[in-house]
Amino acid sequence: MAYPFSEIYTDVAEERYTTRTPDAGQITESKRLTNLGYRELTGQADWHCLHPSATLDLTITPDGNYTLPAGYAYMESGPIFNAPNSAIGNIHQVSPGDILQARAGSTSGTYALRWAIRPLAFITTQGQLWELMLHPTPGSALTVSIQYRLNPADMTADAEYPVGGNAFNLAVRAYGMRAVERTKQQKGGMRAQEAQEAFQSALVEDHQERASGPIKIYASYECPPPYSRRSSHLGVSVD
Repeated sequence: MAYPFSEIYTDVAEERYTTRTPDAGQITESKRLTNLGYRELTGQADWHCLHPSATLDLTITPDGNYTLPAGYAYMESGPIFNAPNSAIGNIHQVSPGDILQARAGSTSGTYALRWAIRPLAFITTQGQLWELMLHPTPGSALTVSIQYRLNPADMTADAEYPVGGNAFNLAVRAYGMRAVERTKQQKGGMRAQEAQEAFQSALVEDHQERASGPIKIYASYECPPPYSRRSSHLGVSVD
């Protein structure tokens, strides 16, 4: 079972202040410690949940620039244009400068032929955002799928969940508890051990997530044989 941010930082507050009804200052500190643990955990492995895909519905814009999801770090593969007749296979990655130079000649076109990524101006209240640049500017709306690396932001809303599955969620809680233990100058204590165990469980979950995939569809001529409980390679029957 996964826990939202409010339940995790309340547990952290109880660990830090021995109360489940912390005051405003205690809530602020408990949130800080929870997010500290969250950042430490996400930085300790190349988690499967940090490689999401997203679908962007590009409505027509005057400049052909489209803001990418918050937390975008870098593209892991080229964008896939899903709309019919959207020139799949003709979209090439170029530099932002190449896009700007091409736009100096003309921005009009039916389908985009080039794409690039560039950072938007940094806004302290939003963090770093990035945009997808296309040229020529598409003449019709497009649906685009992208595979990218995520930099998860600190949690802020009570109903917000950390990235990852249930074991990862519990590891966030454990890392928050470890952060509390460190504030008490207790290194390598019980909470540190629990965090290490939670980390190992999250790694197992992560491995299983990577191993899972679509169910293989067999043609009739290559369908595997029916399951048998007879172990022929051992020469014994287990029936």
